[in-house]
Amino acid sequence: MGETLLGHRSMRPKLMCDDERCCPNGAASTLDQRRHHAVRSRSRELAAIEHQPHISWRLHQIGKDARMAAAISVQANEVLKEAKVKERIGVPGYEALAGVMDFLQSAAEEAEAA
Repeated sequence: MGETLLGHRSMRPKLMCDDERCCPNGAASTLDQRRHHAVRSRSRELAAIEHQPHISWRLHQIGKDARMAAAISVQANEVLKEAKVKERIGVPGYEALAGVMDFLQSAAEEAEAA
């Protein structure tokens, strides 16, 4: 599935790791060392969220990332369907995460106002 998506011209820039320290050979490194890439990229994402100065900013960023992941997953599933690959990427989980983040952000803002 990864080879199919990274081999597709429109999907490659959306999915390829652009951190040369993580994946020095671009898509090849991402595929060949996918576990290492996954750990490093998750670590970077968590560090970026932690550095947000306020919880509402963190919640907003997580929701924004989840919505983007859902949109990219829909596009990726179309590519997989065209390539006759059976596996699909689950979109509802990303959509649910975005909804939860919106709710938590709203609740945090109401608590601050009170």
